[in-house]
Amino acid sequence: MADSTGATAPQTPARNSALSSNLKSTPHAVGSATVSENISTVGVQVSDVRPWISHDVRNFKECKADEMLQTLLERCTDSSQSLPKKSPTLLEISLKAVLPLCNGDAAPTRKIKKHLSNFCKPNVEKKTYSPFVEAANSALDELENVNVPGIPAFEKNSKTNILFHVNDPSIIEQCHQGKTSTRKPDVVVVSYESASNAIAAGKSTGVRKSACKRPDKRFQWMNIRSTLEFKRPNSKRSLAGPPPAYKMDYVAPAVLYMKYMKKNENDNDNDNDRRGRE
Repeated sequence: MADSTGATAPQTPARNSALSSNLKSTPHAVGSATVSENISTVGVQVSDVRPWISHDVRNFKECKADEMLQTLLERCTDSSQSLPKKSPTLLEISLKAVLPLCNGDAAPTRKIKKHLSNFCKPNVEKKTYSPFVEAANSALDELENVNVPGIPAFEKNSKTNILFHVNDPSIIEQCHQGKTSTRKPDVVVVSYESASNAIAAGKSTGVRKSACKRPDKRFQWMNIRSTLEFKRPNSKRSLAGPPPAYKMDYVAPAVLYMKYMKKNENDNDNDNDRRGRE
């Protein structure tokens, strides 16, 4: 989360006041936030970054997965409803609400587990995109029927509801300040309407089925809600499949991913010296 002390920019609206979180919004990220709100920096290799973007990227805050999930859930709450500040947390309430969907022998549960198993089997990264999208979209379909106090109910069949969609190898371009950049995220999150518009005219394929393949028409950054990058090492072994049953008493991973290194002023000089010796 960026820290641009002294900068002025529209602040992020306040969320449910009954909830408390150690993670705060980033109202002053005037560099990366206002330059291009639709571009994600995940997976990008850039040799020359604008100073204000570099400043925002370096002023990050690490957090564990549960803390991040709690904060994201808080951003989905209805501010008109009062929620307890203490235990159980919104994350705990939400996990308990989805457990029946994760366990049992109902048809939707079997369907999701089948897609997850197919996602774990391939040892080639590209073959994992489609089963992941099928599993994620199947889960989203079932979440429409899950009610959590304080979180507004889904608007079924709404054009703005999100959908996971295979993107690779389709390229997404962005032109800013006369420079064109290209990316091809593995999977993207778009609205149902954007996914529908990406289907070529005359095709009878449904939106859900089309989402498991690259789009017929390229997405634009204005269509993208989020991007996902997959990293599957080339190996003969598959990933472990989903467990027989999910429980609440799990241990959250202690590993902090995507740990950036904060450079000091001498780093550029050291890099130049190293290149000179090479």
